[in-house]
Amino acid sequence: MAAVELKGYNKLAGNTFPNIVPMLLGIPVQEMNDSRKFYDNYPFIWKDFKQAGYVTLMGQDWTSIAIFHYLCKGFRQAPLDYYMRPYIRGLESTNRHGLCSGNNLILQCIYDKLADFITTYHDVPKFTFTFITQPSHDNPNGLGIVDLPLKRTLSDLHTRGLLNNTLLLVFGDHGSRYGPIRKSFQGRIEESLPAFYVSLPRWFREEHSDLYENLKENRDKLTSNVDVYATLQDIIELGKGHVTPRVTGKYGTSLLRRISRGRTCADLKIPPNFCMCQSSNHSYSTKSNISLNISQWVVKEINIMLLNVSRLCTNLTLNNVRHIWSLGSRPKDEAKLFSTKVYFVVQFAVLPSHAEFEATVRYFKGEFSLIGEVLRTNKYAGQSDCVLRHKNAIVLERYCYCRK
Repeated sequence: MAAVELKGYNKLAGNTFPNIVPMLLGIPVQEMNDSRKFYDNYPFIWKDFKQAGYVTLMGQDWTSIAIFHYLCKGFRQAPLDYYMRPYIRGLESTNRHGLCSGNNLILQCIYDKLADFITTYHDVPKFTFTFITQPSHDNPNGLGIVDLPLKRTLSDLHTRGLLNNTLLLVFGDHGSRYGPIRKSFQGRIEESLPAFYVSLPRWFREEHSDLYENLKENRDKLTSNVDVYATLQDIIELGKGHVTPRVTGKYGTSLLRRISRGRTCADLKIPPNFCMCQSSNHSYSTKSNISLNISQWVVKEINIMLLNVSRLCTNLTLNNVRHIWSLGSRPKDEAKLFSTKVYFVVQFAVLPSHAEFEATVRYFKGEFSLIGEVLRTNKYAGQSDCVLRHKNAIVLERYCYCRK
């Protein structure tokens, strides 16, 4: 199976939900008016496929933190023709060993059902979305558990000719967000540049060689989640025989079409703190005034975010600064630092929670301003349970250290 790796694929947001939604809606979560309740009425891409005559399927492991169920309510009705959540919850009810149900890997059970679905509907257009979370959520080395089941499933389908009319996307929503790897400069890059592979059948590569060449040329260009949505819309139109369909969404462009090298993170709604199209060319001492001033200012901003829940959450204080560096060009004359916009990335730890954070901060004329959200870079499960019922729990849980 031939596949093209998108080396410039840059995520849009921190965790799973705000990275998957733009693939399915074509817009960032900030524009979807998310109430964290039921999602039945949103125009997800699978509804477009269903309207075009496709049979649809979705399956995801670890149902308690599934994309549409973590701190929200999911769907009132099954959103696709084949919705595997009840089946997977049944597997999890016999789950005594984390990843397994009895003697079977839950992810292999999901892949087996996927293969059964593709086999059953071999002569019918179909859209499937499967998402595996648990093996690598807490440890990136857990991805090794996925390798053999995924290879075995795809090899079997390919050998039987069941992928001969299939666009296959294999991807991660983001890189490792916690732990020693994430604390490194390389880890920061990998978190924002997850793997993304696109595989097209041989006949399509030959019959639509221009589209395949576009895809190969796009592999080194800046791409993101909203481009996936535009690509799926492109596939729907190509399936209708529309050789030159509408190939752009509100922000994205189909990966099968020519993408401009001049596009920017701002064009794709990628926040500056996740944008990897920036050079980091100078590190500062963690004991320097600028380092301490920025870190203490960010801690103050976090405490301001916690004001409304201060009766539940402890006030945080700076423990130490781990790393700090500037983005983009740095003034040669330090005296010009005051009058020039300079962007810093700082990593620091706080007490009493021992939480570790990363923030991108703009410094201009003596004033600091946050760029994007303050990222939590170590685990916080169990530290913030007191705010999980709060309407803004999805944000507060990263910062709060419960008093009790």
